[in-house]
Amino acid sequence: MQKKLNNIIKKLTPTRGWLILIYFIVNGLFLYDFLAYQAIIYTAALIGLSWCFNLTPATDKLAHYYWGVIYSMITFIVVQFFLSPIVSSIIALIFTSFLAYKKEQNDGKLKADGTKKGNKEMLDFVFTIIPAIQILLIIIFK
Repeated sequence: MQKKLNNIIKKLTPTRGWLILIYFIVNGLFLYDFLAYQAIIYTAALIGLSWCFNLTPATDKLAHYYWGVIYSMITFIVVQFFLSPIVSSIIALIFTSFLAYKKEQNDGKLKADGTKKGNKEMLDFVFTIIPAIQILLIIIFK
């Protein structure tokens, strides 16, 4: 069952180019919510510096960020129909953290042939929950 789920996730994950675009758009919108039009300049500078100095996160981290956006946005939107925005964003953070933890826990397990399914990394967990933290910060400070 887990193997089928992993295959579906791999098929639904966009290519690196799309992941980079999504990463910068989401972070640009996050900055825009706090800094208004100055965020456009900061986002453009961030994109320029990232491409010049190869500061863009690895494809694996971008994929975790992408799925964090999906998990947190769906949870936030669904729960917001029933609860206040602040409670919805906290629940989105908790649910996204739970999914990220379960994914990393599964990566550390062994396959039938004795090889590992993947590497357990704290950064994978962090990149998955960053979008939920961003939603929470937007709700708290706006």
